[in-house]
Amino acid sequence: MTRVGTQSNIAQKPLDYRPLSLLRLSELIYRDADAEALRELHANRPLFRVNRSNPLLMADYLVHLKQRHIAYEWCGQDCMVLEKAYDLTLAKFFNLPLEGDAGMESGKTEGSDCRYYYKAFHDYAVTQLKRPSSQDVVRTEYLSAALLQKMVMRHFYLSCLEGRRQAQKFVKRYAWRLDGRTLYIWLPVEMPSRRCQAWLRDRIPDVDPKRPGERDRVQAIVNRLITKRRIFSLEQLGHHGRETSLSSNPGPPSIEEGISAEGLAGSLAEEKADNIEYQRPAIQSLGKARLRQLVCRIFADLVRERYEAKGIAADFGLSKATFSRFAGNRWSSASDKTAACPVPDLWRNFAHILASHDVFRKAAREAGVWRRVCDVVSAATNREGV
Repeated sequence: MTRVGTQSNIAQKPLDYRPLSLLRLSELIYRDADAEALRELHANRPLFRVNRSNPLLMADYLVHLKQRHIAYEWCGQDCMVLEKAYDLTLAKFFNLPLEGDAGMESGKTEGSDCRYYYKAFHDYAVTQLKRPSSQDVVRTEYLSAALLQKMVMRHFYLSCLEGRRQAQKFVKRYAWRLDGRTLYIWLPVEMPSRRCQAWLRDRIPDVDPKRPGERDRVQAIVNRLITKRRIFSLEQLGHHGRETSLSSNPGPPSIEEGISAEGLAGSLAEEKADNIEYQRPAIQSLGKARLRQLVCRIFADLVRERYEAKGIAADFGLSKATFSRFAGNRWSSASDKTAACPVPDLWRNFAHILASHDVFRKAAREAGVWRRVCDVVSAATNREGV
């Protein structure tokens, strides 16, 4: 007699992805590399909202971002960079590793691996939503979609910066050290490093690295002194051999374009590590690699609203006093006389960066912290900084 209904010959019912929440889909993507879950999200979930128009799929939303004038500005008014930014962002949220690739376990993948981005989204969304109950399904789905849209837009902006960085074929970033501080200046790639300092010193007198906006002022002078060169596509040259004026194109990028996927925190971490000899002895003892990790950890905890000075200090073997001087959360500025401590080193450096670049100044004003930034910069210029 033949037995039927055994476990070995019952076909497993395929998973129905339609009723799954966005958080569940993202979990299947990053945990199981589930291509069907990824297809469901991209093909059937119009999660992205623009004004009062109908919700859009992710690819359509990226097209919308690409068509905005601000995106054209982010890409340095370069259509090729804009296309590159679109491709980079789509890859971040669409590319799964090939079958058999160890991926997240090995840390080695070809190009972007969307699992990293969906894991970051999932973990952040769960934290923000406080693990809501199943009775809150509609609200949870709506807020999850809003968080994903915010993340996609941020990564599109970062992709614009990365595209501009990759497009720079003729310039290099030079660290000009003056009076214990560093100005990062873009110079022609063929200029020997040993000549850069003398060239700058001879042509740009009265440089004060402590002055807000000084890096931009110096870079503007360099831009005027150096012929600007650029690679053009045939489309950019126009029809019928029409010439394009080189003088009207953007010059070497500012620090904003030097920031890639690591973001502003990563850029500041690199700057602190590059100037480790100017840090306090206890911070120097960490070494460059640990110092980078420390700065990135500080900003990561701030973003997650989990900043605890005591815990970070313990993890990096620093005393409470040392950490307070480096990145403490209790200090006074020029307009605040109630606290006893001066502005810590990291926040002083961060304020100078925000005050020295147009993009960051605008962001600080929109966030309502510009006055605080000015206070920190003012306090720092009245004492010797690190």
